[in-house]
Amino acid sequence: MNKDFLNQFSLHACKNILIGTGAAIIGILLLSFISSLIIYFTNLTESSLPAFAIVITAIAAFGGAFLTARLNGSRGLIMGLICGLLLFVILLLFGSSGGISVWLQLLCCAIPGMAAVF
Repeated sequence: MNKDFLNQFSLHACKNILIGTGAAIIGILLLSFISSLIIYFTNLTESSLPAFAIVITAIAAFGGAFLTARLNGSRGLIMGLICGLLLFVILLLFGSSGGISVWLQLLCCAIPGMAAVF
């Protein structure tokens, strides 16, 4: 294979992964804002926040991984997994656990990421 082709492919795939992860982060921010409004305006207690965190993380990871797989056009399982793991690392670095354990957060990022096969 031509080395220029491999370099271009890897840069293209990395760009798609970063776009998908950025979309997942934006999704987390938007869904967190919506869940805070729901908790504020309803009778739900703050003890329901870990459940919201699990659902929000899973939905955002699925959306970001789906976008990554769609932009890449192939290898959706691997690209989705990489996007989900990158999202997990970013959430881990910023300490955004949302009251859930690290292992559960890893599963909430990786499994929906792999499920977003194009």
